[in-house]
Amino acid sequence: MPLPTFPLAFGERSAFFVDRDGVLIEDRVEFARTFDDVEIFPRSIEAIKLVNARGLPVVMVTNQSLIGRGLMSYDEVWALNQAIIAEYRRHGAVIDHAYMCPHSPEQPCDCRKPKPGMLLQAAADHGYDLGASVLVGDALRDLLAASSAGVTALLVQTGQGPQHQAKLTDEQKETWPVVADLLSAVQLILGVPT
Repeated sequence: MPLPTFPLAFGERSAFFVDRDGVLIEDRVEFARTFDDVEIFPRSIEAIKLVNARGLPVVMVTNQSLIGRGLMSYDEVWALNQAIIAEYRRHGAVIDHAYMCPHSPEQPCDCRKPKPGMLLQAAADHGYDLGASVLVGDALRDLLAASSAGVTALLVQTGQGPQHQAKLTDEQKETWPVVADLLSAVQLILGVPT
């Protein structure tokens, strides 16, 4: 599968999917448990503003295995997600919807990336055309989830991006562009001058 041609063409039912840790906020080794642990990437705020200006809905899709491992409750993680979304909104960047997989890697589910369940659920809930949508993530699991759902994907070098870039096969490197960060991804996707 060749690299997508940029800028991407979007339709009325396109969506912009984005991972949380390592893309919207810093990916911490010890996990973000409260909003005090969260460090938002300023360039990601600018990126989301550009997506908003283009009229695309922004959908956060995030694996949160702390719940399945019993380290945090579903409600605690959901509240943290909402605090992150509120902080983005405070800066004029709107994240329209959030989907979260609460399962640990050992628990069977259809939602934990690299499975495409969260993308499929968002499409079912909101009528998105996944074939005309895009996902930006920092891990191979993000790219594989997107691929399974027919969504164009890009890998950023923030978060776990460098480690996962090193894991890409030659074929995968020809399928998924690698960019510096979310703002660089959005500028490429939308054809916005850097």
